[in-house]
Amino acid sequence: MKVRNKMERTRGLVLLLKDLVSPEDKELVERMDLAEVAFNSLYGAYQRHKELGEGGKEIVRQEEDVVQTHIKADIEAEEAVFQEFERWVEKNDCLLEYWAEELGRGEIIGPGGHSGDRYYGEDETFFVTLDGLDGTANFLESNLDFSYGTMLAIARGENPTYGDFEVAGVAMHEEGLIILGIKGVGVFVIDVENEKLIKLPNFEEEDYDSSKILADNYYLEARELLGDKSEIWPRAGSTAAAIVAITVGNVVKNPKFPKMNEGWQGLVEVTRKRNLEQPVLFLFSKILGGIMADESGESIKDEKFKDWGQKEKLGVFTVKSKTVLDGTRTDLSLTRVS
Repeated sequence: MKVRNKMERTRGLVLLLKDLVSPEDKELVERMDLAEVAFNSLYGAYQRHKELGEGGKEIVRQEEDVVQTHIKADIEAEEAVFQEFERWVEKNDCLLEYWAEELGRGEIIGPGGHSGDRYYGEDETFFVTLDGLDGTANFLESNLDFSYGTMLAIARGENPTYGDFEVAGVAMHEEGLIILGIKGVGVFVIDVENEKLIKLPNFEEEDYDSSKILADNYYLEARELLGDKSEIWPRAGSTAAAIVAITVGNVVKNPKFPKMNEGWQGLVEVTRKRNLEQPVLFLFSKILGGIMADESGESIKDEKFKDWGQKEKLGVFTVKSKTVLDGTRTDLSLTRVS
């Protein structure tokens, strides 16, 4: 009973966010419904991860042609997320297309569409990206500087632009935190263990500090882009951890991973693996006043998610400000100023 009461209270935290929007603003009211299902999904993944414990490290399958290991925690996190989305689709009679790391691509179709004679309009069609456990290697190892998490993002329409994503979230399992970004409302940290809700402040303008840039140098194309910085800028090993380190900063102390509180200003990486994490980075940084840009320094907000960077590995910068963007690009000898 105590566990259930705690669950209900924790889920109730996100309902408080609905008070931040006017009931007359239909668009934001509907967006808060998306925020609620996103939170419930991430909370379900968090609970499943805790239940699995060390058992989540069990290898389910290994792909020999690519260096990739699929473990129980990866798969069951996505299953927990989709349990919530299935209930939501059933209730709202809509169509939800998903791209997921473990469960692949597919659709969840509302009850009115099973017969095949129902057309779902633009406002009834949703698109979700999901990575059940971003940073699997971080989870499998111990004594690391950065953690890992479940990532998802939601947009309307069949092929949204990055700017179309309305809600995004990250569940940080080790820390017991869910970070939720809601377009037009804010980015919030929900401490699920202590039942606290914190709104993150917008990024402050600060001088560029080259020592505060994270980079993912896993791919050859990334190492070519990074040059000498490939061996200097640290790799978090998890995009979830990187974006939380950038956006949360010192607002919430992280005793398990204090490295994440060191005031990181940005992340340099390349597109890959269907870019499932990138919409989360875009929305979090955009809401807080940051920028997500390509190698030329242009925002990717108008790029179609299903098209941009899906076939080739393109450089992408997620940074707190134009000052940081210009600084990182100068460090990498990308001469055109944004």
